[in-house]
Amino acid sequence: MPEFQTLRFTATLYLFRREEGGRATAFVMGGAKYRPQFRLNGSGPSSSCFIDAISGEQRMAPGERQTVEMSLLHPEYFHGQLGPGTKFEICEGPKVVGTGVIREIN
Repeated sequence: MPEFQTLRFTATLYLFRREEGGRATAFVMGGAKYRPQFRLNGSGPSSSCFIDAISGEQRMAPGERQTVEMSLLHPEYFHGQLGPGTKFEICEGPKVVGTGVIREIN
């Protein structure tokens, strides 16, 4: 199986409520990890990411803001644009379901 790059980072993540166009349900840690798409500034390339941990919690519901640990697959798609303070969106298909800010590259 081929190797590919990943980038682990800590971020503040906000999940949109259903009324804001976001998810209707929480995602839960354990079992299969939540795997949305990651993109910058509403355009450009996107890549899969994983939510690895939620600041001591086991679930994150729409409308919540939490500190999360994330892994981004193929960070090379973003050509050095990733660092503390970088704003991003997470998407499920074409639908933006949350926004975040990178706090620390791990």
